[in-house]
Amino acid sequence: YGESSVKYESTPGELTQKSYNELHFDARGMPHDLSAVWQDSSNALFRGYRFGIYLRDYRAASGGLKIGVNSHRGDPLRYTEKIKFEKASLPGPNGIGKITYFRPDYPLIDVPSQPGDVIVWNLRTLHAADARRLAEHMDTALHPLIQDQFISTAPDFFAPIAGCRNAIMFDYGAPTESVDLYIKHRSQLLSAKTVLNAQSLQFDGPGDWETAQSHGIRLRFDRIATLLSAQLLGGFEEASGTASETIIQQRKERLLNIIPKHEEYSPFHQLLDTKNFCARANQIEDAAVMECAQAIVDTMVRKKLALLHDTKSEII
Repeated sequence: YGESSVKYESTPGELTQKSYNELHFDARGMPHDLSAVWQDSSNALFRGYRFGIYLRDYRAASGGLKIGVNSHRGDPLRYTEKIKFEKASLPGPNGIGKITYFRPDYPLIDVPSQPGDVIVWNLRTLHAADARRLAEHMDTALHPLIQDQFISTAPDFFAPIAGCRNAIMFDYGAPTESVDLYIKHRSQLLSAKTVLNAQSLQFDGPGDWETAQSHGIRLRFDRIATLLSAQLLGGFEEASGTASETIIQQRKERLLNIIPKHEEYSPFHQLLDTKNFCARANQIEDAAVMECAQAIVDTMVRKKLALLHDTKSEII
């Protein structure tokens, strides 16, 4: 559903130096609010997962993945709004003195992955990038807030970063209502950067859907359909000015290719009434395509989707 990416830098740049090191949950989307953190009173398991292939050695180096143990179950607010810290200490450098710090009342782990390891975590797991490991206490994972304080006051406490933060990421989820709402949530996050990335999403091409189906995989096209609809209605400025008639026609054809394959597992926050639209599939004309695009954009407006034009934010 458009959550696959390759993060690569030949020299340390934005991906490495400004990685997202705030502990957070990816799983969002509730019937009452698409942006709400997902939670379930019955303690059910969220059925979406992220797969990360890390290309650096983080066994004794900084820069890898930090996770909250067992955070994929229970009240998510415990790990965010209701967090409690307790005072703790560690032996100082070379065993001299001690390091006093505050740790959260839940365990954290800095994952000691090797190059080529595949790390799988539930999208409801609390996690963060850029885990900084204490050089003499590799088994002690610090909360990012404490970690940042130490970096500014005692950077020598930490093991060096393993190098550029290069990794391959992709998601799989079960066709459940909770994952459906998560996909819809993600499809509406169209910043200038994600728009650029979304334009390279090509898994709706000829044969892709059939190949996925043959392996028991269902593809979701919410993000591509959202982007194409916004572009067709002038929601994004073209880098080279007005889009040509050829490009506009290609976008219409691509949207038409997606619509019959689109399916949702939740009646909440419906992106498109595919069944009713496809009932007129044999009479599809330009006007019908634009009608479909307008329906998708209208849905986005109701959900307060911000379409970003570089640094400007506005609603269609």
